[in-house]
Amino acid sequence: MDMNQNENEHNQGGAPGHSLAPLLLRLRRAPVRARGRVTFERILDTTALLLDEVGVERITTNLIASRAGINIATLYKYFPNKLSVINALFEHQMRQRAADSLAVLPSAGAVEDWRAVVDAVFDQVRTARSRQPGSIALRRAMQSSPELRRIHDATSREVAELLARWLMQHQQVAEDDARLTARCAIEVLTALMDLAEGEDEAVRERIHAEARRLLKACLAPCFEPQRLDDAALP
Repeated sequence: MDMNQNENEHNQGGAPGHSLAPLLLRLRRAPVRARGRVTFERILDTTALLLDEVGVERITTNLIASRAGINIATLYKYFPNKLSVINALFEHQMRQRAADSLAVLPSAGAVEDWRAVVDAVFDQVRTARSRQPGSIALRRAMQSSPELRRIHDATSREVAELLARWLMQHQQVAEDDARLTARCAIEVLTALMDLAEGEDEAVRERIHAEARRLLKACLAPCFEPQRLDDAALP
């Protein structure tokens, strides 16, 4: 049976049970040599462009291979199906985005102006989203199947965990408080930036301003402990 037919059956609910989801999305192999890495990245870049051009429903592995200028057998050497390609693209973009955002956070010492740091992180995320091809369509694609949605949610939790560790280390925030705060902050940031994508420029800027305000409200108790004390007063 053709792999693209397998993909269509998967999208229509004919795939195996969810217990096999990790296998369906797993890479067949990771590139080792420089030439293989170039081909691998070309596949991901092509998929990002196709997501913007035709959407996740119309993408097939044959289309990706054709646009990337490679043989379909070369694509199948790394990926078992199109969902595996989309998953790899999402993880690649999220790793880049998380690394760039964490680089904005002070690595040592006290944070003198935490609000400016929050603004810098927000600007970094917004810039990364705008520069990464297919970013908007990719996020929508990650909601297109239960398997991809689980990976999307797990990745958000991983990013929140990185922020929580930074808060614990640099702000001496208790573990439970840091994890809850970080999770709320990441969910607020993601939800509002997703919402802004479909709006015109004026509305988008208003939503971004609200996202900044809510992020600072979420994080304020970690940088201004007196707020917690005030909240506890009758």
